[in-house]
Amino acid sequence: MQVTFVRVQKSDGIWGVTLNGADAPLAKFTRWDDAVDYGRSLAVENVHCIFECQDERGRIEVREEFYSDDSGDVNIRSIL
Repeated sequence: MQVTFVRVQKSDGIWGVTLNGADAPLAKFTRWDDAVDYGRSLAVENVHCIFECQDERGRIEVREEFYSDDSGDVNIRSIL
């Protein structure tokens, strides 16, 4: 099982959402909550995923594991 990593972090005043440590963001947002919503939607699509968000100071504010159970439902567990 391959784990996908989704990260939300701020750079030059813009919130970027990256996948698997890529330098270039997949999407950019001016609002943190919009970036978080987009990042979580990517995590749901990729299921076996670690989702991580930084705050304004670059500290990890959210770290969640997205995984599916035997029924195929997507579950979310905070791992911060």
